[in-house]
Amino acid sequence: MSNRKSKAGYLSEYILDDKYLLRPDRKLGRAGIDAARTKDSREVLVKTWPRAKGADDQDLEVIWRSEIRQLQRLSAVPRADELLMPMVGSGKDKDGFYLVLDPGQGTPLGVLLNASRKSSLLAQARQPRSRRLLWANLLRLVLGVELLHSQGSIHRNIDPWSVVTALGEEPDFRLTGFEWSMRIVAIDTNDGRKVKAPREEKTFSFARDWRDLAHLAAIILDIPHGPLNDLKIVASRVAEHAPASEVRLLRAMLGLEHVERLDGEYISTRIQSIIDDIAAEVAGKDSALASP
Repeated sequence: MSNRKSKAGYLSEYILDDKYLLRPDRKLGRAGIDAARTKDSREVLVKTWPRAKGADDQDLEVIWRSEIRQLQRLSAVPRADELLMPMVGSGKDKDGFYLVLDPGQGTPLGVLLNASRKSSLLAQARQPRSRRLLWANLLRLVLGVELLHSQGSIHRNIDPWSVVTALGEEPDFRLTGFEWSMRIVAIDTNDGRKVKAPREEKTFSFARDWRDLAHLAAIILDIPHGPLNDLKIVASRVAEHAPASEVRLLRAMLGLEHVERLDGEYISTRIQSIIDDIAAEVAGKDSALASP
């Protein structure tokens, strides 16, 4: 556990770790993420957009307010409390803009992927039991993204830092990182200036979210991006541990293979089929081991 420290201003009610989990990047408008504890010992995550003395920070405030609005609006949608990480506080002072989030027992997936010693679930991502649980976790992300899409919004920034998990024995992935989310229109400042997302495109669409999620899934499942994106390699040869059905789904999400309608319902159905296939594989192996 990192050393803890108290701060002044808005954060005076929290005790923060002495190092960021993710350092802020003012140029990109990216918030820092810090583990913290309330005075009553409740673990939280604090997102901070630091202010620079004398600098114009209107863009940062627009980003901060955008995420607050999204979280408030999404909180009323059914299953949001199950699939999305809730906000428990927000504020600003002379040093920064802040969001306080409730991670439950989880931590950002980016921390776990970058750890020198990975959790057993990630370390054994090629094993059937682990793959079944990882796909079940990915199903939760698909449902979370579809929830967002059902409200006419897109995420625009799905990556390991937009997922929180404890990587336990039960699926628990939850989606966060909504500062770049938008309702298919650009975030505007009062004077008409646009605020650019970290991964800017000429157009924004639901398809971009599915592509980002497919890239994240490949990382989690230890499927190499090179062969995955190379259509000259047949699906069954992309990775020894990944059946063709898994590769074809990821390629469809990446936009490399055409499907009639790429949406949360289609992807969820395909993932459930994958989970069922892996469960049958595990059951078959268990039965064989139990045979005299």
